[in-house]
Amino acid sequence: MSSGDLVSITFAVDQVWKGEVEKSTVVHTALSSASCGIENFTVDAEYVVYAYGEPDKLETNICDRTKLLANAEEDLAGLGVSYEPLQVQDSSISPITDAKEKPKGYYLIPIGGVVVILAFAFMVFSFRRKSDNR
Repeated sequence: MSSGDLVSITFAVDQVWKGEVEKSTVVHTALSSASCGIENFTVDAEYVVYAYGEPDKLETNICDRTKLLANAEEDLAGLGVSYEPLQVQDSSISPITDAKEKPKGYYLIPIGGVVVILAFAFMVFSFRRKSDNR
């Protein structure tokens, strides 16, 4: 796992200023701010999100002015008139499902560590048992 691994955030979109964006849109960002990712998205908070890329592969980062709506007065004044997002055909998509989705393989590292510790403990136990029998 790397700080540059992407996490996915699903947003319920209310307003759009540029591009064709659906009412439910996934935006990707790096896992950590060390790789310019946005770490502090909060469920049920409102954001002005500056995203780039193809509609099915949108990304944002800490340098893109993405911020809480409450802190975006200057941005909103500069953006001008907004319009409605596209209607989604698939109603199974729910808004803002998980702000911190773990990358694939996230749990392999701790599980691998436990396996190594158990193997080491078994070797120590076996060695002591052999020493006691002598």
